[in-house]
This record gives sequence, structure tokens and C-alpha cells, in this order.
Amino acid sequence: MILVETRVSYDRKTPDAKAANAKSAPFRSYVYRHTMMWGTDALRVLPTSLWSEFAQVVDRFKDNLSSLCKIEVHYLPYPANTAVPGGQLDLLAETAEELRRRTNIMYSDVCHRIGLVLDEINDSLKIGDSEGESGRLYDSVFTGVGADVRLFRAFNEAAFKSDTLNQICDGLSELSSLELNVLRRNKQARQDAWQKSIDLLNILSKA
Repeated sequence: MILVETRVSYDRKTPDAKAANAKSAPFRSYVYRHTMMWGTDALRVLPTSLWSEFAQVVDRFKDNLSSLCKIEVHYLPYPANTAVPGGQLDLLAETAEELRRRTNIMYSDVCHRIGLVLDEINDSLKIGDSEGESGRLYDSVFTGVGADVRLFRAFNEAAFKSDTLNQICDGLSELSSLELNVLRRNKQARQDAWQKSIDLLNILSKA
């Protein structure tokens, strides 16, 4: 795992300030989408397996926005997650406790992000009552789900090793592989997919 610290700076008194803020928003969104919380400060965390790809995209943002703002990105080492032997100084125990606290925050953020993806899929697949019409299924229903699953799996493999998260990721992959045209034509197939999303949300609630 790698810790990521980012900062966007520009002169807020210049005529270009509004443009700098607007055009740097996609950079902030990219960092948010591809990292998770690491505590309540500005630090984010990223799986090492995804670092090279992440760094390349960040460098492109820095180059493309260099005329409007300055983007600073610092990569910091992730603390070793080792048990503290008995007899060590209290400082080491406090450090281990802080690591556990931050890891729990990261885990909660992963679960929250999974929940957002599942909620969106669930709402899209929802079928009306016996006399009502189902909502329209848009082509974007599963857009980005594959990338999200890849991110969730990377975090799970690097930090949590959770069978429950693996099960949810498998379920999300199954849902994202469904043919939308089949779901549009076949009410039972759509019902089954919707129920699958509910089942995954129930599993997530116990994660």
C-alpha cells in the first residue's frame, strides 16, 4: 500500500482562478475515485499494484494543468502492519493502535464505496409493482463497474483478505456481465438481477 498526499494551488485573485478551479476538478475526482480514506486528514491510500497506472494519469494531469495551477503529489510509505511484541515502549503500542484505527477507516470507506455502486445498480434494476412499469434501463447502468471491482479487489488483497468482500466483488462482476438488452426484454431476468443486488447489499451490511 502507498499513501498519497495531493495539493492543488493557484492564485485565487487572478482572472484565471475560476478556470483553474473548474479544470482541476477532474484531477480531484480522479484521486478520490482511485484511492480511499486514510484517517480524517488529507492523506489517501492506494494499493501498490495500481500505483504505476495511477502515477501516469496524475502526471498527465500535472502537465495538462501546469499553465493554470500547480499540482503537488507526494507518495509516502505505508506503515508496516506488524504486531507489537510485549515489553515494547508505549509509543509503539500507540502507533499500532493508530494504524488499526486508520485501517478501519479505510475498510469503512471501501464498504461505503461498494454500497454506492450497489445502490445505483439496485435503483436502476428496480421493477415496478404488478401494475406499474419498470424504469428505463440506461446503457450506463454497468459503466465503470468493472473498474470499481478491480479497485475493490486490489484493496481487499492488499489490506483485508476478506472472503465477504471477495464474494461481493464476484457478485458485482456477475451483474456487470449481464446483457442489458436481455434485461430489458425479460422481466424475470431483470427481477433476478435486482434480487441479486439486494442479496449483495444484505451481505455488505454484515461485512
